Amino acid sequence: MKALKLPILLLIFSILSNSSIFSQVYVGAGAGYKMPFSKFEETNKKAMTYTFNLENRYYCKLWYGIKAEFSSPDSSDNLPLNEPYYKDFVNIIPNVRYNFLGGNCYESKIFPFLQAGLIISSIGRTDDSKRLGLGLLAGGGFSYGFTLFKHCMSLDGGVYYNLPNIIMRDSARSNIEYLNVNLTLNIKL
Repeated sequence: MKALKLPILLLIFSILSNSSIFSQVYVGAGAGYKMPFSKFEETNKKAMTYTFNLENRYYCKLWYGIKAEFSSPDSSDNLPLNEPYYKDFVNIIPNVRYNFLGGNCYESKIFPFLQAGLIISSIGRTDDSKRLGLGLLAGGGFSYGFTLFKHCMSLDGGVYYNLPNIIMRDSARSNIEYLNVNLTLNIKL
């Protein structure tokens, strides 16, 4: 039975991918820069982030998908030795994006967007507090759609205000706030 799971999943995915609603699915990867605020800024330095996303762009003005974000910030230079700091972040972010301009938003056009998401976070810290958190993301940016090597692609740049544990967190932790500035290259599947 275990040997059949992968072929069955591949069959389901191939059937669904032939549907018109799945005709505008994009996959992307990118990098960004995490800039901490408030208590988070007291314990950690700025850090690089890496993102991977899967997004359905069937509706030109309303896109939805899921994004994974990874980073490993270092502790602040002036942090006391016994003070805990955050060592790694893994965020899974279901999100929606609203594009201000309609029409053909896939070819040689730059357009602005707003984005909101729910963050499911796993944030490691140097103490024994629990990793799991639930939070929010809000931001905006631009997207530029183009064709390269006969493939539809887009370049997305954005600035996002992240609160990865504002809804739920361990009682030993404070609220984490940071600004994430990133650039992502997407390709249509």
